[in-house]
Order: sequence, then structure tokens, then C-alpha cells
Amino acid sequence: MHCRDKGCKRSLRKGKGPKRVGALYVTCQLLKVYFKLGTVHLCRSVIRSIETARIFDFEEFPTRDKVTYMYYTGRLEVFNENFLAVSDEVFIGLGS
Repeated sequence: MHCRDKGCKRSLRKGKGPKRVGALYVTCQLLKVYFKLGTVHLCRSVIRSIETARIFDFEEFPTRDKVTYMYYTGRLEVFNENFLAVSDEVFIGLGS
């Protein structure tokens, strides 16, 4: 596995396997594709699998993946007109 940034390399050094490092990145890419294709209804199953798995500590992964994940989950909540959840996603994504 080739790491593109230092955050990924740090995660590998801390003992996380490549599957765990790539799980959030692949999820973000899936969410991006689903929104571009207009198949937003498929996003919920991907998000649900990440939320129920709890295979990783969210805070230890690269900031770019965390922000991207929170962006798309917030965008999905806007699509579903759940505006209170959006403010939570934005604050968590920004680290506030």
C-alpha cells in the first residue's frame, strides 16, 4: 500500500493494518461517487457499516479523511432535511 501523506504513514507505524487505514478513505470515495451519480440513497448503507463496525478510533486517522467523511454525512443529512444533525456533523468535522 502506498501512502500519499504523512498521516497515513503515522497510522501504519502505530500498528493499524492497511485495511483499517484504507477503510475510511474508501468510504469517502464511495460517498463522493454516490453523490456525483445521484444515488444518494446508497450512502446510508455505507455510513451505517462504518458506524456499526467501530473498528477504529476516528480521531487517529488523517484529517483529510475525517473532514471528507463529515462533509458527506452532513450533506446527506441536509438532503434528508435533518438540519440539527448537520450542525453536529459540522462541529465534529471542524474539531470544535
